[in-house]
Amino acid sequence: MGESQTIVGREREIDALRDRDSRQAAQFVAVYGRRRVGKTFLITEFFKARADIFFHVTGEKNQPLDRQLEMFRIEMERVFFERQRIPDLNNWNDAFTALNACLAGLGRTKGGPPRSVVVFLDELPWLNTRRSNLVPAIDHAWNTMLKQHPFLRLVICGSAASWMIENIVSDKGGLHNRVSETIRLEPFSLTETEQSLQRREVGLSRHQVLELYMALGGVPFYLDFVRKGDTPERMIARTCFGDGPLVKEFRRLFDALFGTEGHHEEIIRRLAAHPSGVTRRRLLDAMNVQDGGTFSGWLDELREAGFIDILEPMMENQPGALYKVIDPFCLFHLKWMDPQPAGLLSRTTGGARWRFERRSNAYRIWSGCAFENVCYVHVTSILANLGLSHVRCRLGLWRETARRKRRGRPSATYEKAGAQIDLLIDRDDGTISLLEMKYHSKPYRLSAASVSDLMNKRDRFKGASGTSKSIQFVIVTPFGVVDNEFRRRHVHAVVTLDDLFAAGTSGIG
Repeated sequence: MGESQTIVGREREIDALRDRDSRQAAQFVAVYGRRRVGKTFLITEFFKARADIFFHVTGEKNQPLDRQLEMFRIEMERVFFERQRIPDLNNWNDAFTALNACLAGLGRTKGGPPRSVVVFLDELPWLNTRRSNLVPAIDHAWNTMLKQHPFLRLVICGSAASWMIENIVSDKGGLHNRVSETIRLEPFSLTETEQSLQRREVGLSRHQVLELYMALGGVPFYLDFVRKGDTPERMIARTCFGDGPLVKEFRRLFDALFGTEGHHEEIIRRLAAHPSGVTRRRLLDAMNVQDGGTFSGWLDELREAGFIDILEPMMENQPGALYKVIDPFCLFHLKWMDPQPAGLLSRTTGGARWRFERRSNAYRIWSGCAFENVCYVHVTSILANLGLSHVRCRLGLWRETARRKRRGRPSATYEKAGAQIDLLIDRDDGTISLLEMKYHSKPYRLSAASVSDLMNKRDRFKGASGTSKSIQFVIVTPFGVVDNEFRRRHVHAVVTLDDLFAAGTSGIG
């Protein structure tokens, strides 16, 4: 049997699941990713068309152990005993022992064991209540009992990134080396977003899909609020302002993923105030916290959850790597949704306020930054368009800060403006590509002034880096570049919105 036709995109993840399901041995799969990204949907839709038996238990947040065990027991009754009473479970060791007995019984039924049985433990961090010893129980059960059933596919899933990383992804004991496949599910790419909307017959142009993506990203749950006939402006006004369903999503998001411990939300707020990124040192100073393993852990958790990324400097004398927010919804929320007026005024005027703001100069400036961010998370599409998918490349940035210089007399000074290139591709073929991201609603026109700015950046970068590689300019802009003398003489490649859609998957590096 094939996969459900309701799954949009997710080709790499489906390939991994298909491979694991085809093996003649028990498989242990871990899936994690940020909230609302479609983890449960992927596992359920993939396996319901393939598995002979599908056992599914979802953890409930802040519920006691006996409640979680009761859900597990009821599911065993439903799946294996057609609601025949199973004795109460006292702990997770009892639960997995009972599950193992159910699986062993399948092999003794008429016709032999099934081809595949899926045991799906969803929101595992919420099943792991205080002092429940869930992880040791899974570890023990897998090694002593469960892996003996070749038809078993044990799938664990969680949105609480910090817990999944600590206990599953980076764990050095417990479940370390037990998991057969780890899948980090990311938001949709532009292409997958377009496919999702088309599947529901929502007719948006690619430029409208881009506008929606710059605000909400590719989170399937958010995209489900788009209705037929919507424009991005109308949809965002309805869902993100007033009493819209996404107004409180930012706070729920961080509470669900990271709980109340740590400074994850503060880190995001500090970084979002600097769209081009902040060094670790500046971030520490702004937050007034100590450096060390705990702080590194918060950054790692945010990166694993897909909220931030790191751009390395191209030169050793640069101030250091820059941490930047790459999650579109976080950036949109902190710029436009936070804070919102309270009470009746907000509910009745929120959408109107957004329509006014969308026509402001502040929105035009923000759109440029948001488009740059979309380019960052679709850098694999850019590399593919440039024919660099199989060329070894190093991505980085370069900045030269403004400085004062003396001119003639000691008291006379002049300012030398700073310069920066937000994305460089240092290639093994002897070339460095300098990327300029320009958000325009029509073809971008190069002028003498803009070319002079490009040449100044190139010359200062070459002087500072001492590179002997050739330098090429790449302009990334939705509708291409007007074909004039400046374009022909100075630009080596143009990446358009259609090119960002073409490769289909997102992801830094």
